[in-house]
Amino acid sequence: IANTPPLPTGTSGGSLSGVSCPSDGFCVAVGDYYSQTSGGSSGELADTWNGSSWSIANIPPLPTATTSFLSGVSCPSVGFCMVVGNYYNSSGGGMLADTWNGSAWSAVAAPAFPTGTNSGSLNEVSCPSASFCMAVGNYYSQTASGSSGEIADTWNGSSWSIANTPPL
Repeated sequence: IANTPPLPTGTSGGSLSGVSCPSDGFCVAVGDYYSQTSGGSSGELADTWNGSSWSIANIPPLPTATTSFLSGVSCPSVGFCMVVGNYYNSSGGGMLADTWNGSAWSAVAAPAFPTGTNSGSLNEVSCPSASFCMAVGNYYSQTASGSSGEIADTWNGSSWSIANTPPL
């Protein structure tokens, strides 16, 4: 297939799970890549479309993550995008988020877990503007109780906070 989104050099495969296009000349697609040559590692994958070709986005990796994935993206304009996902390391795992400001990607403080839980992932995000996003996913506890559930976080343009989720 011609003009497919690229993978990072040295990787052996990948998948895309989300895309957002605020214009026909700018899209962001997110997912993860896999590398058999580096011990089976995987990491965040983001590609941008300029209207005629794809290129790899330079999203900053989490320095403590051994594995990370991007699962959702929302771009209300060519000057703002939010990507969300999750990561794992020796301490467990957590949620992650990065923003695009029209010229560069930046990591933002990760959304919070509900009290008493210690891990989770964000699966999707929707941003009608740069000052409001809603991200949804799940959380779980690796303690004896093994609790789990759905999570929703809101972005106010500078930080995340937990939003009440509807009851099951």
